[in-house]
Amino acid sequence: MKKYPFDSSGVAQWLAKLYSATITSQMMEQEHILLSLRSWLISRFDLSEDQIAYITTLSEDFKSNLAHEITFAINNQSPITLDKQTEEKRTGTLARDSVKVTEYESTNTQSDASDIAPESAFGQQFNRSLDGHLIIRIYYKLL
Repeated sequence: MKKYPFDSSGVAQWLAKLYSATITSQMMEQEHILLSLRSWLISRFDLSEDQIAYITTLSEDFKSNLAHEITFAINNQSPITLDKQTEEKRTGTLARDSVKVTEYESTNTQSDASDIAPESAFGQQFNRSLDGHLIIRIYYKLL
């Protein structure tokens, strides 16, 4: 399994590779994400010991919600952006002066009835206008 840098470029590389892969490969990636976000992050990205320790401190609910947001984006071939503050942007001088805070947001728009495609020969309707963008932000907050 290839590891990518844990920065915006690395996430973009991972996503490009994933979206060009087979549906089966994409489904396997989603299963891994949902099974254990921590394990998936460690296996997919180059993380420091501090980053791995930090992931462990996140609540299970937060990790579950984030895993579902990521898999939703993958299902819809939506962009995923990592907006990660670098160490150079820190204003504190000591590690204990700051704490990492992680948040996520997505803009998932549901289509209205006029956007739904007509029924197929099998009686199913397909919605082709679901759109969204998952942004994962990691920043430092002074205490």
